[in-house]
Amino acid sequence: MDGDFDLFGNPVRESRGKKGRPPFEATEKDRNKVKLLLALGWTISRIANAIEASPATLKRHFRAELRSRDAMRDRLDARRFEIAMEQANAGILTIAKLEHAARAATGHRKGPADA
Repeated sequence: MDGDFDLFGNPVRESRGKKGRPPFEATEKDRNKVKLLLALGWTISRIANAIEASPATLKRHFRAELRSRDAMRDRLDARRFEIAMEQANAGILTIAKLEHAARAATGHRKGPADA
């Protein structure tokens, strides 16, 4: 591996002989990480810390991803339910666990049978 890496395995950006912080360069990996963290409900400041940028830099470089925050959550919930259905169809997941996954995906704590 070429280059320097920090404690978490992230590449350390070179300063290129200039004073101050080097310009932020958004990568596809960063974009995917931002989408995932938005889906998990993280705040802008937490996401900025995760990609080692300021909140202002996050807003500047990931504007499209930030606009689709609710869509990211919906996609994650849909994927979770899809995986649960695949496991149920394969006989890996019980009906009780499938019902729990459905309630989690829709945000309901109790189903009609639980009332």
